[in-house]
Amino acid sequence: MRYFLVVFLFSSWAMASEIVFDRTTNLGARQRDVLRFEKGRYYFDGKDLGTKLSPAALNAWKAIEKGPSARKPASCFAGTYSYTNSLSKKKITRRGCTYGPEFGGLMQNLEDLRNYARGL
Repeated sequence: MRYFLVVFLFSSWAMASEIVFDRTTNLGARQRDVLRFEKGRYYFDGKDLGTKLSPAALNAWKAIEKGPSARKPASCFAGTYSYTNSLSKKKITRRGCTYGPEFGGLMQNLEDLRNYARGL
């Protein structure tokens, strides 16, 4: 029983969530952002953001975790994106077009996190 508790505690502490936001324009330009929360620390594109984020950065992080809606637009003239959210054993993948207010909101939140990371 003791060993089970030790394994359980360490395994739950080691669980990480990772969000990959990969987008490609119609001209072929590709950009990929990786957000990771592991062992109580936030990482944005490999840079350690620490254990606590500012309120604005935390709101942006939570909005990105929520992700885009599952609906797909009919046509995609501007480019495509792929959103993958991996939570321990659960994986959510969504694809969409790089236009519209939903995509703009995701990009604004990514820019907020990017600016926060630059400021550290």
